[in-house]
Amino acid sequence: AKATSRAGAISAWRPRLLDLPVVLALAVLGLLLGPAGSLGMGLFVTAQGTPLLVSPGTTGSQLAQLRHLDPRPGAKLDIAGDVRSPGTAHPGSVEVLNSEDSPNAVLRHGAELVAVEGRAIIEKVTRKSEDIPFQTVTEGEGSVVVLAQRGEPGVRETLVGVGSKRTGAKLVAKDPVNTVIRRTSGLASGQRAAALTFDDGPDTATPQILTILAQKGVPATFFVLGGNASALPNMIEKIRAGGHEIANHTWSHPDLTRLNAEAIKKELSRTSDLLGGCAFLRPPYGSYNATVTTVAGELGMRLALWDVDTRDWESKDKDAILRTFHAGIKPGAIILMHDGGGDRSATVAALPIMIDWLLSNGYALTTLSGLL
Repeated sequence: AKATSRAGAISAWRPRLLDLPVVLALAVLGLLLGPAGSLGMGLFVTAQGTPLLVSPGTTGSQLAQLRHLDPRPGAKLDIAGDVRSPGTAHPGSVEVLNSEDSPNAVLRHGAELVAVEGRAIIEKVTRKSEDIPFQTVTEGEGSVVVLAQRGEPGVRETLVGVGSKRTGAKLVAKDPVNTVIRRTSGLASGQRAAALTFDDGPDTATPQILTILAQKGVPATFFVLGGNASALPNMIEKIRAGGHEIANHTWSHPDLTRLNAEAIKKELSRTSDLLGGCAFLRPPYGSYNATVTTVAGELGMRLALWDVDTRDWESKDKDAILRTFHAGIKPGAIILMHDGGGDRSATVAALPIMIDWLLSNGYALTTLSGLL
């Protein structure tokens, strides 16, 4: 099977089925005589999978031109890997497989020439950031609430194709940090003590309550409203002079959970500034959330709730108040009563009886700071 000359150098030959024995025989003989083409009739190579017989001295570039090996340029892909613009990326190339030879070099016996598509290019991407919400976790039990850890949102980044606007991978650039609210009781183990606390004053019942406390020789903690305190500054001085503790009950008694952080801060800081600073906040209605706890913590206050609600705010019967008191009293109890917000005659009547019972049962009465 004699090859046909092209350009005086290269022969292209597709063996017919009947010529296969001849081709195989020549291939075997070529292996015996060596890869240098000792047959004097050409070299066996393949171009894009087609077996060819070429003249010695033929280069890969020449064969590629004659066989019309035209490697396609790569495509431009979108962020999802789909073709956005074919044939607009890196140019293709002609390569000799399993060889370090350049396509411009003279082909060796058995060379495999292929057209390789150019590398694809992925479109440019941008990063779109969004917050990952943090959770609020409450740990422990007790009537004192502190902010143990302030929450911070995490960051999630989404890759977006500049041209296609399609979205790709979502990456967590920063994990969220949960808000941790810790509820505790500072009472030492085995300590038999309690703290009397009064809300919503100063008011008309405050002088009577101060007189009873002085007669019994016990301190208490007054959670005062800033609006009331500003109207009765002399009463604030009398509370302090009696050895009692003054704490924050907001300026105007709103449900703090319905306010944003700025409004909460205004309610608390205005009252604390008037009182010269406070260590404790009792949120109205005992209603709080992570924002309330966080703002209070930033202002240096812990939240103080209660263990015994005497419900004197709804009862005008001292006996009902005492029954509620006896049902809930325990060592370390924070006892909730009111010296403002309405008729407190039942509270005034029940208070000395409560104090006598506590003292006769071995309780030490102290301020909230003293208890905690």
